[in-house]
Amino acid sequence: MAFILSKYHSLLAGLIARGYKMAPVKAYFEEPVSPAVFLRHDVDRLLFRAVAMARLEAELGVSATYYFRCNPRGVFPEESIREIAELGHEIGYHYETVVRAKGDPEKAFELFNRDLKNLREIAPVCTVAAHGSPLAELSNMGYAGELDYNQLELLGEPSVNFDFEKVLYLTDTGGAFNSSCNVRDKVSGRKLEGGPYSPLELLDLLNPSSEPVILLNTHPERWPVGQLGLFQASLMDLAVNFAKRALKKV
Repeated sequence: MAFILSKYHSLLAGLIARGYKMAPVKAYFEEPVSPAVFLRHDVDRLLFRAVAMARLEAELGVSATYYFRCNPRGVFPEESIREIAELGHEIGYHYETVVRAKGDPEKAFELFNRDLKNLREIAPVCTVAAHGSPLAELSNMGYAGELDYNQLELLGEPSVNFDFEKVLYLTDTGGAFNSSCNVRDKVSGRKLEGGPYSPLELLDLLNPSSEPVILLNTHPERWPVGQLGLFQASLMDLAVNFAKRALKKV
């Protein structure tokens, strides 16, 4: 499943109308506010959709955090990163060094430092987030939480350092909010029951009195502008979810 980008606009506008302040991830560590929705975007592929989402948010006066992956050589998509940063958004490092290092801790740390340095040559970086790598045997999840943030000049990682006894985590991983096809993108703490939910169904369930602080994670590739893109994104989710189910049975 995927959703038209205009539905994301409706979701944000609805949350703002209910009194939520939209904020990037770094604001949780620097200047926490409530009620608030901290906006996290994991840019896994299809950079043009991340740029479109960033422009939409800028038009709403909203700042979010965009986590970017690099290729195995540590090269990031500089043009897209610069454009999104210039719109007023936070840039973060979407790491997958444990998988790429095949579990070797020294190699993983070496890659993490190299990639972080390379990304900082394009834009400031103060938070990081793990890439789920759902089809890999190894997991990147939580790796940064084992590192010295002060030494790396980082504020933290949302999935590790947010207090999820107080913060509700919502993600479109698996193709919808609260999808059963979400393999690794999970936290312990507050949970929304039921699902899967569409953006507008999700909006109906949220209000500041019951859920004052939310971390909302979306993947821009799932939010195309038109119907053709929606069809393509939905097919991709179906294929990936089929692979996830097959791996569960192995």
